[in-house]
Amino acid sequence: MHPYVQWLKTASLEDLERPADVAVQAAVKRAHAAGRSTVGMNEDGRLVRCFPNGDEHPLGADED
Repeated sequence: MHPYVQWLKTASLEDLERPADVAVQAAVKRAHAAGRSTVGMNEDGRLVRCFPNGDEHPLGADED
């Protein structure tokens, strides 16, 4: 069995999430640096549009 497959079988959830978290944070940083908004979750677990200036606006059924 390939060593990476073996590692995947024994890796903790934190081990699996860490690279994804780092990649998402980097992608958001690049998008905001280019002036584009992103979509994320606020502390209440609701979807929000995040703007490069730090503003957040809730997404709802009336959003485009």
